Amino acid sequence: MLGGAGSRTFAAAASRTHFRALVIGSGFGGSVAALRLGQAGVDTLVVERGRE
Repeated sequence: MLGGAGSRTFAAAASRTHFRALVIGSGFGGSVAALRLGQAGVDTLVVERGRE
């Protein structure tokens, strides 16, 4: 998972255009899915709408 908007990881991912997996939502199911994909070595992007 990426860090906050000011993090180096966020900046690096923001410049990328292709990921092998996209997880929408960081709730329980999305978090577990992203964890498992990451453990399997799959480049994964997690997007979250947030409350704003």
